[in-house]
Amino acid sequence: MNVSTKEPLVHPGEQTALDAYPAAPAFLELYLHPRRFIERLPTISMRPWLVAAIIYMIGLAHRLNYSENPLLPIAAKAPTWSQYWSVACLAALFSAPFILVGWVVFFRVRLWLAGGKVVGRGTGVRVVIASLFAFAVPTLVEAVAATFAFASPLAGAGHLRFWGLTLFAAIASAALEYTGARVTYGAPRARALLCFVVVPVLLLAVVFGAVLWARLSPLSRAFG
Repeated sequence: MNVSTKEPLVHPGEQTALDAYPAAPAFLELYLHPRRFIERLPTISMRPWLVAAIIYMIGLAHRLNYSENPLLPIAAKAPTWSQYWSVACLAALFSAPFILVGWVVFFRVRLWLAGGKVVGRGTGVRVVIASLFAFAVPTLVEAVAATFAFASPLAGAGHLRFWGLTLFAAIASAALEYTGARVTYGAPRARALLCFVVVPVLLLAVVFGAVLWARLSPLSRAFG
């Protein structure tokens, strides 16, 4: 397998992904055909503003995840949806770059442990952006739906989230990272499964378990 030593993110002046093929099929491949999406990912060229918008959406989605976490209740400090979204949108401006860098480093560490080829500073950037974007979209859809479903952030804070949507997004995100490690960077199957599927599933189980305990446990309510 030939592994490129460069992974350019933006090629100014070249044909963009939106011009190369319809956006809807590519978007569906992100969730339904991760291998096909990863295989043509190196050929996708995006304008800088579109890359920046995607990274901002990733930061906003993660900020909303934190704000809905009962351990960090931004909702309690934002009595109205306008304040809630203002806080989240402003925080995303600062958190988005750190989230991206952190996940790229996490991807490279797992790629190294899985026996894949870390070939330069661009290693994993595109795969990580695709993976985080796959998780961000359902998160943002969920947050917008909650805005219309509840009168205020506090009104919706005590309700369980749409776990099916969250789980689907997490699976799609892990599938893209696993496929990227295998197809793009040549990681062996068994080690890639361990580092990019088993480890995220265990982390996800811990997070979901902690959130469910915090939401449902009488003991947690007594201390809350």
